[in-house]
Amino acid sequence: MIYSYHQLSLHEFERLFSDAINPAKQFELTLPWLKATAQFMLPAGASVIVHCLMATETSSQAEQLIVAIPFIHLEQGKRLKSLGSFYSTVIEHYYAKHYDESNHIKALECLVNNILQSSSWQTLQIGPIEQNSELADLFANGASANWASKVFSKQHNIYQDQLSTFEQYYAQLPSQLKNTLSRRGKKLAKSTSYNIDIVSSDDLFDRAFNAYKAVYTESWKGDEYSYDFIEQVCRSALAKNQLRLGILYVNDKPAAAQIWFVQSTKEMTTASIFKLAYHPDFQQFSVGSILSLAISEYVLSHDKVDMIEFGMGDESYKQDWLKMTKSRLTLQVFNRQNILGRVKAMVYIWLPKLKRLKRWLKK
Repeated sequence: MIYSYHQLSLHEFERLFSDAINPAKQFELTLPWLKATAQFMLPAGASVIVHCLMATETSSQAEQLIVAIPFIHLEQGKRLKSLGSFYSTVIEHYYAKHYDESNHIKALECLVNNILQSSSWQTLQIGPIEQNSELADLFANGASANWASKVFSKQHNIYQDQLSTFEQYYAQLPSQLKNTLSRRGKKLAKSTSYNIDIVSSDDLFDRAFNAYKAVYTESWKGDEYSYDFIEQVCRSALAKNQLRLGILYVNDKPAAAQIWFVQSTKEMTTASIFKLAYHPDFQQFSVGSILSLAISEYVLSHDKVDMIEFGMGDESYKQDWLKMTKSRLTLQVFNRQNILGRVKAMVYIWLPKLKRLKRWLKK
């Protein structure tokens, strides 16, 4: 088998290989999400390049995709950055369906080496990636004479897997949360009329998305950076029955809104909580928590999800709902083959180490 390295536009990659890659573990790792990021979230002058490792069998001249990683190229390729935005909570590489899993690490290492061996780039930022992932191992532990890396940021993903039924999930929630849900739910039902819509079909989407925007704008979070991006990824998910857009109405006024995505692979089905917001006029009723419970019941009972995850952030309220935590890293990589890359490595890696050493020696 002969390996070769190629760079493709995102459009070319989708046209050639959309059906060839393994299903994504989460919706935000799918091609529709990446395309929306490229369309709405890139700075001026940026371009997206998908770096691909191909293979040719000795008995055939046909090339097949092995593994790919998309990057944003900035400043004419001097800076590389994972294809994501502040809406993205994880990034990943993409293996072809046909490729033998036993050779995954070797192929990924070959692709990474091809990307890094160029002397034209200065810095490369990759992440957020799972701390125990293949990519993290390669970039965090694989420094060479040609490049060096450091942890740029570390964040947490709160989740819970091995879920089965809503009854099992509800039973293990903290007593305080269950009491709050019961008490506030009764208070809301006694004080006013409310209903919950969980939208997963096209005919109800426009009303629900307008309700989401109305709630989000009035919430403490303020306005969205890009409603166009949010709407695009929602419509893409809707087309494949992967959107769960929940709205809680009080007297027909939107009071709380949440966007969840459902993604299935052969191993598991995951529900990802993307957006949460509530109107401050209804805070005393805990409308956000009431809506969270309703959507949790829906995805567990209807979608039969195995895992629910909160995206990024370790806010304390999330740990009331889900019990497990894992870390995700963003790594900054510096090119030692490039003069400015070498200088930046000294500034951001070696000078801080030298300062810490000096402080230690003074003790």
